[in-house]
Amino acid sequence: MTSPVLQEENPPLWNIRFIMPSTYAYNEIPKAKNKSVTLKKIKSPMFVSIKFSGDPKEQKLRKKTDEIKAFIREKKLNVLPKPIYAFYNPPWTLPILRRNEIWYELRNL
Repeated sequence: MTSPVLQEENPPLWNIRFIMPSTYAYNEIPKAKNKSVTLKKIKSPMFVSIKFSGDPKEQKLRKKTDEIKAFIREKKLNVLPKPIYAFYNPPWTLPILRRNEIWYELRNL
């Protein structure tokens, strides 16, 4: 598994993204056996983000999302509307050692 695993809500489902290390060329990445999984090469966007530790439960995600939105408003940044959640650790990692982030993609750079 790669780190981070990115999750973005796309009702009624979630989009899950895995970032492949730069040591792989696009044509070297193994093809998925499941047809609903697709490989897609994307540009390197810029993000504004907030990092936090702990269990990424709904209440904490909401609190940290509010914090980053306040920062975005204060700095008058132009971002895409949906947050992306980045989780770096497996579920068995102690909450205090977990690394989580919330990203908003910057527009019009």
